[in-house]
Amino acid sequence: MLKSLNYTNRLEIPSSLIEAKIEKIGSEWQLNILYDFKSLELDPNWSVVMDIFVPGTTESRRYSLAGIAITEPGKLFDLSDMINPADSKLRIKVVDSSGGPRIIKAQIDDYVPISDVSNDNSRSLLPIKPGIGMISPWSLKFVKGVPTLYITDKGDLYNSLRSKVKAAWFYPVIMHDVFRQIFEWLSLLDGYENEKVAEKWKKLFIEIYGCPGDFFETINDKDDIEKLEEILSQGRLISDEVSRQKMHVEKIISLLEKDGD
Repeated sequence: MLKSLNYTNRLEIPSSLIEAKIEKIGSEWQLNILYDFKSLELDPNWSVVMDIFVPGTTESRRYSLAGIAITEPGKLFDLSDMINPADSKLRIKVVDSSGGPRIIKAQIDDYVPISDVSNDNSRSLLPIKPGIGMISPWSLKFVKGVPTLYITDKGDLYNSLRSKVKAAWFYPVIMHDVFRQIFEWLSLLDGYENEKVAEKWKKLFIEIYGCPGDFFETINDKDDIEKLEEILSQGRLISDEVSRQKMHVEKIISLLEKDGD
């Protein structure tokens, strides 16, 4: 078990020592980062840790970096499995663990990478909230026109399952089905309680997950049986594409192999 962190006498890292950019290349998102902390006279044996997170959501990743300096061409990180990677911020810490307890020697919070992607959505499209007294582990609900994922609060599962450190398998197991349910919900309704959110989800399905551009305009021209068949069929394709892009199957296999199960 890690001992408590000591935050005393730490340096604030100047943002001018860091260059970070988030780019979308095809259907993939990546962060490129380089930095040089040598001018801070830090011990080169200390470790550097980076958190990538989206404020106001549970989107978070933690990576170990390669020492006090990363120079050109920088280091790449794949953010494709994040919902809104363009809204990410960084937290970088320089940590000394040589003497036992981990001591943070330098830190920068809320560093905003450069992004050439325009994104007016400052929060995740999929809020995640605790399901008070909920019997099932998770449930997708539509709250005032906003798809919302609820995770039961029983046995502290809300905190455990939404943590990609404690339960790295959870999102790969459920997220393709969550997206399928949201797609079917969008397709079956004639009107939306929250038009802005609905349009953002439609745009996501069309631009990222292969839904035909005119699907939502033409689906209502079908008779009820044909409409339902096409929605269910397209929903399955969306689900498969979410799994393919986010490599859900590969991640689950890797986790099983890692655990020797």
